[in-house]
Amino acid sequence: MSKDIDQAIFSLVYQNRFKRIIELYKRSFFILFDKVTLIYLIPFVSIGMIFLRSYILEHRTETIYTFFHHAPLLLSSEFAYLLLLAAGLASFISPRYKLTNSDYLLITLPVNMELIFRRNIQREQIKRLIVMVILFSLSTLLFDFFSILTCVLLILTFAIVDLFTGLFQWMAFQKQGRQKLCFIMGYFVLLIIIGVGFILFQSHYLAYYYIIGMGLMFTVTIKWFREELLYSVKWGETISYGEEKTWNRLIVKLITGVGFNFPSKLYITKKNGSKKRVNYQLTSVLSANWEGYLLNNKSITLNILINTIAIFILLSIRFHVYSLSYFLSTLLMFYLLKNIFQEQLTTHKFRVLPWSKRDYIKSFLKSVSWLVGLLLILQFIVLIFISGNGIYQSIFAVIGHGVYSVFFFILLLQNSFLLLESKNNFLKLKQFMLIMSYMGLNFISIYYPVLNVVMIVSIVLMRHFIVRVRE
Repeated sequence: MSKDIDQAIFSLVYQNRFKRIIELYKRSFFILFDKVTLIYLIPFVSIGMIFLRSYILEHRTETIYTFFHHAPLLLSSEFAYLLLLAAGLASFISPRYKLTNSDYLLITLPVNMELIFRRNIQREQIKRLIVMVILFSLSTLLFDFFSILTCVLLILTFAIVDLFTGLFQWMAFQKQGRQKLCFIMGYFVLLIIIGVGFILFQSHYLAYYYIIGMGLMFTVTIKWFREELLYSVKWGETISYGEEKTWNRLIVKLITGVGFNFPSKLYITKKNGSKKRVNYQLTSVLSANWEGYLLNNKSITLNILINTIAIFILLSIRFHVYSLSYFLSTLLMFYLLKNIFQEQLTTHKFRVLPWSKRDYIKSFLKSVSWLVGLLLILQFIVLIFISGNGIYQSIFAVIGHGVYSVFFFILLLQNSFLLLESKNNFLKLKQFMLIMSYMGLNFISIYYPVLNVVMIVSIVLMRHFIVRVRE
């Protein structure tokens, strides 16, 4: 009886200690749960499916159309291949398995490190898979994007490819020189083999070809997962990166693209290698800090741009609701940028500068203006070639939309300052009213372009009046 009690006490203590150790390892083995990448994969794949389906219906002969119409597995495998490419590229852009400086301390704990690491990977992969299952199911049941067969095939494809790309990154980063090159080349050869099979084989063998490729990827994934994942980790080689986290040097180089040097001086590096000295002015210093932050976090900028463009094209082509597509896509971009802006308000490198709200907002707008400009150019092209509006109407519409967007973005950033200082419910109500006003102005800019002149003049006069009153 006493042995049973001792065993129960030992098990209880061990489980509690094990849970605490797992929490420590969650911080040391930083596994990125990249919600943004998961979200934009759905519109990205949906847009590819829409274009592919329209191409098949319009440009193929009747025989090939009939075959595709009666071979859903073949068509579904092509769509699944788009997902494979998207997930593979996303994993290269934003690696998920990272190390922090606390790893070096945790190796002294008397636990199985491999077991902890595998459990963390399994837990995060299951979370990512659940998100994709929900999104694919909603796309199938509510929007009729996919057939049931396509939905199931896409979910299986994502489950295999997502785990494969994560483990592939982890294994490849621990290799050196030629071994790493062979790893990367092997991955691209696998993608090319599957892609060539899609192009060359216009028969039911194509679906089998896809199944063979995915089976090979699944086999390699299982083999890697059964191997020792931490056999060549250099625990001491972590460096300071950013404000709080530290990373493996090789992963830092892959993410930033600028080697191992963190920009500590006020220089902006161009692509041609030349350097531009920053003027010793407060706005220039703030702009240089923002540009340095965006330079060393390219994946954040790329995710924002891809998400915005994907949602805009999806709503414009699928539903033809242009005012809603303009509003939602721009609102998404502004809120993602606002989150970055709000997070950086609390960092030390911005706290030590004697900045004002106006200088801070002005420098941030200057750093991200090219993102807004790219979106406006795309919206102008879509409005001309898809909506059927005339060129002058489109110009008036995009100019009005651009002015309203910049004005709304400035007010949104100003409101973020106030929200940090106080959690007043009135500020949240004010933010909601701003969104509603912005949606109404977008409706006017798209469907009544001529009224934009009156609205813009009114906004400028109102802004000038408010400034004069404050002075």
